[in-house]
Amino acid sequence: MSVQEPTLETRFSEALALHRKGDLKGAKALYHEILTHFSDHLPVLHNLMHIFRQEKVYENALAIGEKIISKTPNDPQIYNTMGTVYETTGNIEKAYEYYQKAVKVDPKFIKAYNNIGVLFYKKRRYEDAAAVLELALKHAPEDTQTLCNLGAVYNQSKAYEKARDVLQKAIAVDGNTVGAYVNLGNVYNKLGKHMDALACHIRALEFDSKSAANYANLAISYKHLERYEDAIEAFQKAIAIDPDFANAHFDLATTYLLLGEYVEGFKEYEWRFKKEEMLPLLHKHKYIFEKPKFAFDLPTEGKTLLLYSEQGFGDIIQFIRFAEPLKAIFPQLNLKVQCREPLKPLLQTLPFIDEVVSRDEEAGAFDYQYAIMSLPFLFGISKEEIVPDAYIPEQESTISLDLHPVKYNIGLVWGGSVTGESYPDKIFSPEQFKPLFDHIDIDLFSLQVGEDAKSLKECGIDEEQIVDLSPQLTDFQKTASVIRQLDLVITSDTSVAHLAGAMGKDVWILLMKKADWRWGLESEDTPWYKNARLFRQTKQGVWDDVFDRVFKALEEKYYIDILPEKVS
Repeated sequence: MSVQEPTLETRFSEALALHRKGDLKGAKALYHEILTHFSDHLPVLHNLMHIFRQEKVYENALAIGEKIISKTPNDPQIYNTMGTVYETTGNIEKAYEYYQKAVKVDPKFIKAYNNIGVLFYKKRRYEDAAAVLELALKHAPEDTQTLCNLGAVYNQSKAYEKARDVLQKAIAVDGNTVGAYVNLGNVYNKLGKHMDALACHIRALEFDSKSAANYANLAISYKHLERYEDAIEAFQKAIAIDPDFANAHFDLATTYLLLGEYVEGFKEYEWRFKKEEMLPLLHKHKYIFEKPKFAFDLPTEGKTLLLYSEQGFGDIIQFIRFAEPLKAIFPQLNLKVQCREPLKPLLQTLPFIDEVVSRDEEAGAFDYQYAIMSLPFLFGISKEEIVPDAYIPEQESTISLDLHPVKYNIGLVWGGSVTGESYPDKIFSPEQFKPLFDHIDIDLFSLQVGEDAKSLKECGIDEEQIVDLSPQLTDFQKTASVIRQLDLVITSDTSVAHLAGAMGKDVWILLMKKADWRWGLESEDTPWYKNARLFRQTKQGVWDDVFDRVFKALEEKYYIDILPEKVS
């Protein structure tokens, strides 16, 4: 006997009730029963597709979606839903194709525009994402989701004022738009308006006090405001809600490290391997992680440990010191270091390293692996246990400088790694050294390499004012060869600071106000390098007073006049 219309309505109602209660198995059985009699029942097909998505049976969900499209080819919602399924499976091209179909069917279908924008956002194609979302706003100027997404895109594009404006508009349209408060708080932090950021994140928490992300954002605002204990408490709340929240663990780590709490900090710092930014390295060098991670209780006789690098040049120079006590404890353990090519000649001079290989060559055989920057965690080292002595040995200079016998010879660096997040804040112009250019008692030598080395010509600085050594400095051993011949190095927070410090050379490091964790908070010295002196900004982004103090320190160090005396 066929199912009559009243029976169909009853069965459909029963299926819906089960579906809403979360009984997917029971609902699915009733949906299939209905489809045996009414194969084109669209509400059932839609609901069944939704269940398969929940169950992650994506092939079945997509098959049902295609059937729905064959019945309703002008419904933008089904194309959009298909796109979301494809996106979930990682098939981004197909997802984009179906979102585009949704827009083609209905040029005002805002959901699809947002999904396309988010796809571009995830691919870091921020310009494309902005274009799509701006087009969506032409159709729906007050759609809060679009405004929030566009604000996030502008934020990543560093168009902070534009981000602020669209997010403020989202809140003006709907004061309950939680995402707008979250994104606006992040933007305010970028603009240096940390109290405004704090207010936004507190507001977001009022809407959702169980959000780990909201607590993490709050913590970052506290950190900017130098309320470090409050930041730690907020990070801990985020982790209590989501124990696997890698970014919260990592930010907690850098907060501990900034405060000099190294044992807790380096423990949390291990969470960096769970961060999304680390996935390409873990994938590219996955052969490394197939080997056991080194531990003190493993056999070492006849074994090789690969110490690999995963961050910048300066980080490796700073942390390779911990390979020396490791070698002292396990003299029979063969220490093989993997690093980027420019570091290889320098690290080959270290007596406690047995072998050095470049990332670009085969690592060869090894038994264990460990990250160079994880060595402090391996030792459980505290700040007080850092040994600041030089550990890069004296070597014969491979580059000979023409030095004036009675002048002070000073090496300069003003740039940094362009891949670093804080690059624009760390660097300054070589013109800041102008009072030294023609000084009768000083000769200047540029140790700057890379794109920033071009600043000399761009600023009209000639060889008589600063000798440009960049063509010769093709690796760190050559740079070390030059540094050995100098009296002093003055540098931005970059790899040369660590190189000079590790050599025991007098080095003055010029820091932005919110300096990296390794330089601590206020002191002029550092536990990492005994002959280093720190000059910190008193106001973020302002270098003039930093250089005034540098010139004053030079006057005191060498008993010379640099700055004209100010008339009171």
